Amino acid sequence: MNRRMKVLFFLPGVTPWWFDEIIAPMLRALLAGPQRVEAHVVTAKLWRNTGITPENYLGVADLPGVQWHIVDAADPAAFRFAAAKVEGLRELAAGIDPDLVLARSPDLALAELFPGTVRWLMEAAAPPFATDVHWIVLDEQPFHHGFLPAGVDAFADDCAARLAPPADAARARLAGDHRAALGLPADRPVLAVPLHYEHPENLVLVHAAHRDGTGLLAALLDTLDPAILLAVSDHPLNRLHVDRAPLDVLAARHPDRIALFTGAGQTDRLAACADAMTSDLSKTWTLGAFLGTPLLNLGRPMADWLGALPGLTALPARFSRDSLPAADPVAARRWFGWHIGGRLVDPARLDVPQLLRRVAGQPDAADAAQACRLVLDRQEIPA
Repeated sequence: MNRRMKVLFFLPGVTPWWFDEIIAPMLRALLAGPQRVEAHVVTAKLWRNTGITPENYLGVADLPGVQWHIVDAADPAAFRFAAAKVEGLRELAAGIDPDLVLARSPDLALAELFPGTVRWLMEAAAPPFATDVHWIVLDEQPFHHGFLPAGVDAFADDCAARLAPPADAARARLAGDHRAALGLPADRPVLAVPLHYEHPENLVLVHAAHRDGTGLLAALLDTLDPAILLAVSDHPLNRLHVDRAPLDVLAARHPDRIALFTGAGQTDRLAACADAMTSDLSKTWTLGAFLGTPLLNLGRPMADWLGALPGLTALPARFSRDSLPAADPVAARRWFGWHIGGRLVDPARLDVPQLLRRVAGQPDAADAAQACRLVLDRQEIPA
């Protein structure tokens, strides 16, 4: 690389934890290599726990080649959700003229704002495979679930073969009569409803079909046949950081229609035994794909191989797990292979050549081996 590569980190939606634990290690890794990199960080002061603090800045103040751009927008919400409308931001982007933009933002229309290539920094979670909260993927289109680029089948199949031991272990772990263990009836249709993290810092909820669990459950209660039992698993962080009284009251008012689960790990078991499960922004859709549990798509686009029903009104009044379409098992296996081997990265180990391969969607064999090994090393596989 003869000239300095310009990488712009556009971070209106980053939390202080995300910056310290993911962005800062990525900056250190990219700037430590032999390639010449000029990094620009565009963010703002804290709003709804998104943005940056002086402590975040001090944690990377020793790094050469980082230029800071703190946007002091009159409306902090506009910077998060409609960046193209923020005065001076388009000119700032043009002046930087980045080769690559790495965005942590709920604004999905950023391509019109920036020159160069834009990729979103997103979580790499893909249950039931165990992943680290620090690992990420670089998404072209966030929340487009299950899509595979053309020409990667052989690569994905090879990665899936590497991942067979933890896949088999997950199937064994999730086998058995979970309905009885969870106290769910055997003679009613059960719809698993995993809830999003509903803290105000989760800005991407602007794209959810329902931004809070009570709204989602109200819609389900109004639309679905009363015979259908809603098996609801609350996000574990909600119980730590969000007032759940409205959800608890709603569940208590409908004990014959709502079964509420608040413990960790319950979504896995519900997906294994439910007749169907809802899907929106959450990564829990991968459980349905892995287990062959029919999916009810409430919002964002999903790949055809998932066989997802399009919206609440598409669910029959009476149904069973075997009466609904489900994900194609061959395609599911291939998607997990591609997602883990072809997309997952540890930001602390990311160098510039690997970054460029990931951005181009052209990982090599070493990338696949490293990513699969990261996941294999985290699995709990019985001896």
